[in-house]
Amino acid sequence: MYRLLKVIIIPLTGILFLLGSHKSLAQVDSIALSREYYNMGMEIFDYTHRKQAAELFEQSVAYNPKDAEANLMAGRSIMLSINKPAALPYFQAANKLDPSVHVDLLFFLGQAHHYSSNLDSALHYYNAFYRHISRSLDIRKADKIHEVNRKMFECRNAKIYMANPVDVKFNHLSRNVNSEWPDYAPSVTADGSLMVFTSRRPDDNLNPSLADDYQYFEDIYYSEYKDGEWEYSLNIGPPLNTFYHNSNITISPDGKEMYVYSDGNGGDILVSKSSGPGIWSKPEPLNGINSTYLESSVSVTADGKYMYFTSNRPGGYGGTDIYVATKNRSGNWTGIKNLENLVNTEFDEESVFVVPAGNELYFSSNGHAGMGDLDIYKTVFDSASMSWGPPVNLGFPINSVENDMHFVLTGDGRYAYMSSVRKNFSGIEDIFMIDMKTWKPVDQEAEDFVDPFVAGPTPGKGKNGFMEFCLIDGETNRPVIGKANLYDTHGSLYPLKSAGMNSYRINFKNQPVKTNGGKLTVIFTADGYQEKEVVVYGFHNSIEVKDSIFMVKEIKPKQTVAAVYATQKPFEVKAIDIHFPHDSDEPYSFLGAENLLALMNQDMSLYLELAGHTDNTGDENYNLSLSQKRAEAISKYLIAAGVSSDRIIAKGYGQKEPLLDSDTKDARRLNRRVEYRLYKP
Repeated sequence: MYRLLKVIIIPLTGILFLLGSHKSLAQVDSIALSREYYNMGMEIFDYTHRKQAAELFEQSVAYNPKDAEANLMAGRSIMLSINKPAALPYFQAANKLDPSVHVDLLFFLGQAHHYSSNLDSALHYYNAFYRHISRSLDIRKADKIHEVNRKMFECRNAKIYMANPVDVKFNHLSRNVNSEWPDYAPSVTADGSLMVFTSRRPDDNLNPSLADDYQYFEDIYYSEYKDGEWEYSLNIGPPLNTFYHNSNITISPDGKEMYVYSDGNGGDILVSKSSGPGIWSKPEPLNGINSTYLESSVSVTADGKYMYFTSNRPGGYGGTDIYVATKNRSGNWTGIKNLENLVNTEFDEESVFVVPAGNELYFSSNGHAGMGDLDIYKTVFDSASMSWGPPVNLGFPINSVENDMHFVLTGDGRYAYMSSVRKNFSGIEDIFMIDMKTWKPVDQEAEDFVDPFVAGPTPGKGKNGFMEFCLIDGETNRPVIGKANLYDTHGSLYPLKSAGMNSYRINFKNQPVKTNGGKLTVIFTADGYQEKEVVVYGFHNSIEVKDSIFMVKEIKPKQTVAAVYATQKPFEVKAIDIHFPHDSDEPYSFLGAENLLALMNQDMSLYLELAGHTDNTGDENYNLSLSQKRAEAISKYLIAAGVSSDRIIAKGYGQKEPLLDSDTKDARRLNRRVEYRLYKP
């Protein structure tokens, strides 16, 4: 009896394995094969190829379960996907095989337990990671401590919310709406008769092929509410849907306007108008709102006078913030204002929704007192002070340890719709309906929400808490003389007093601090050093904080970037996770440059070359010009975000330096790239 050969094709690398019968398989060196899969996974490990990387690392583990590195990378790849709890067994295996396989392994274990709702276990590993990093002399330890403190704050919040669920009926919509593929971004008309949403299902999809991340393209679908249920969803068709990604943002309360998202120009909002049932105009850019930065969600009051939207444009508090614009007599959007720091945080505010009357705003955020990732919040407009009030977490089960987004209400406020990742449902990401009739917020002023114990801060006795910090030069470990100021969430200042040559302290017995949500920010300054910021979560007047702050010198460039570029070699070369459409110098998004921006702002001694590259399609001279424009596009983004132009040079290399032979679509896409090359005199 003949046995068929099993063929495994990895299209992204062009490597082909032929594995024969079971007898032949026994002859294969499983360890070598495991390492081959591991190496292929490392080649493509990024957010875009997370699914393929995870599959390769999982194959690597299957051939050699005792490989700690393969288990680690399988877990890290899965953590970039939607099904994050699946990473836990891989991290556990890596920890058992080699606890030193990665410096952040304890943090990864905490995250995986967090996403699995194993909150006590998550706190255990987060605390272990805190103790580990506290002993480190890494000058970036303050940033890691900040992050792990935030995660423990979320875990404790999650325990409180889950122990005190809000009174709502939380229902998963039927297969008429949800599918086994991602379904998200629901939006309904005020009368609740029409829902539009985004799905990555193959059914009726205008593009039957797979996108770059090997999932189906996004398309907009709709469902009508008749006879007490949502009817089977249908593709909304052209011109809203095209051959590429198409995603709705919101539909107006009267159902006459549809706002959709475009990847172009850094991320823009487009608007389409309806001239009859099912008849939509070609989406056009939303004038007065879009910028060269990301605009990703929008909501309009029923009278059409006010538009709320999110953007990461400069001048905000960090990440994406919520802004409001007013329509003038000419019908243009003007007077754009940031909603200020009671609503906006240093993290992300997203998925904004304003009720038709305009007095309540709902949004997702990972910067307030949430359970993990993005939670949904409500803020109410105070007509007396003409300002938005403190955001209120909608509570569990509306919120979870996963991303909870796209919360919208019917016009009467009775029913809400949202999308989330939840266990025990067939879809990857699904749409849910919530009966809000009996909803009441959890009491967030309760003592539990300002838990006195966090990693770093330890519980004191009575009201004799304090904070004390010692400033140290990150390179020489010598004392640094400077200043330390503490700010609460309202921006009120509490200076720390000198407690020695380079120590600064505040005693809460003598100067108690009032804060909203248990969070404080301490900012350290010193002549010749970069400003340093530390955020303390879970604040209470009895906590005790004592830590060293490593300051980084502020080095101003003494050479021109051209001189550095001409005389030195880069110490790091890496492709930026930004991709360009064919024959275009306008990237799909600038999000992939955020880490590079942070790096350039963190170390003022760095110089940067942006090297543009194209595939080999078309005229060579044209490609050279195109690659130059691509490099300049990212240079302009960095300069607009605050990086000095004296530290950046942009150069196009055309098609001369491909990563791969440009004989496949995937290879050509990877060759269309911009690399960063870092120099340090």
